[in-house]
Amino acid sequence: MKNGIRNFFLILFILSAAISLLLFTKQVRDAVLQAFSLSVSTVIPGLFPFLVLSDFACNAITVQTDKKFNRIIHRLFGIPAAGIPAVIFGLTGGYLTGCKTALALYDNGQITKKEAQKLCCFCFSPGLAFAIGAVGNGLFGNNKIGFLLFSCCTLSAILLGLFPKKDEDPRLSTPVIKNNIPLSHIFTLSVSKGAQACLQLTAWMAIFASLQAILFAVLPTRAHAGLSLLFEVTTGAVQCVKRADLPLCGAVLGFGGLCIFFQLLPDLQKAGLSAVRFLRFRLLQAVLSMVFCKIILFLFPDFGIAQNVVMIKTYSINPTASFFFLFACFIFILDLAPPKKMCYYIKEYTENKKN
Repeated sequence: MKNGIRNFFLILFILSAAISLLLFTKQVRDAVLQAFSLSVSTVIPGLFPFLVLSDFACNAITVQTDKKFNRIIHRLFGIPAAGIPAVIFGLTGGYLTGCKTALALYDNGQITKKEAQKLCCFCFSPGLAFAIGAVGNGLFGNNKIGFLLFSCCTLSAILLGLFPKKDEDPRLSTPVIKNNIPLSHIFTLSVSKGAQACLQLTAWMAIFASLQAILFAVLPTRAHAGLSLLFEVTTGAVQCVKRADLPLCGAVLGFGGLCIFFQLLPDLQKAGLSAVRFLRFRLLQAVLSMVFCKIILFLFPDFGIAQNVVMIKTYSINPTASFFFLFACFIFILDLAPPKKMCYYIKEYTENKKN
């Protein structure tokens, strides 16, 4: 009975989606083209290098920390010092880097599953390149605004990371030894992972752009702004620019949008982190980012901008970024790197070397 009801609603949803795509072909096509353009010109150039660098750092470098430093980090964030790469890359690289770095550290045995879950909850930030370059300079026409928004989101993330604390004593990590694997091998794998993540991000942006275009066509105009703020962070930031509302933009950047959430969902499942808990942290970060932004603007009214001179720049394809992304995709398609587990790579590489 339950399967019959489930299948009925699935069929109804698929038919509705297919009919909507046929009825609003032009709107969906334009939305997907805009999503691709935005991804290639703005999101990928700022995100892809950090994804490659963070994965390469986690898999190529084995650092032994002393007990004193490990104890300090544990008292601050409730994690061992081995989790610091996830904090650094998560708060500076962009929305995806924190969770993916935490998973890489967990796969290498440097942190436990609970510690990976803690890192995934608070290592979440728009990143320097996106906040300052894309939102600050690209949308508001002022780098200082981007720095303000980035600072508010980073402060809120750090504050969430300080609570709650772990009760158990801090432990020193015992990372997997990777001395038998050449650095070129690890770097190739990191490029492949980064390209795959960027392709997935572009695909999700296109999916949400299509859904948003259909909903905009059938829903009243007053609902459009709310959907933009909820669905995708870039379109939400554009709505904040139109409203000249910096605190709201801080909340949008702190939340990240459902598009980012769905892309991170498989990583959250690997870490054993529930979607409800992750979304609860995102809502808290959105509220804190808005509060911090209002406080800073109240204390320093001239810090941000004259909000009556807000501008929106149109996006165009960047040939250099497009070439770089296509080259990375080419590497990924060829699958030059071996598949998945690092311990498997060690075994396979050693056996091939003996033969």
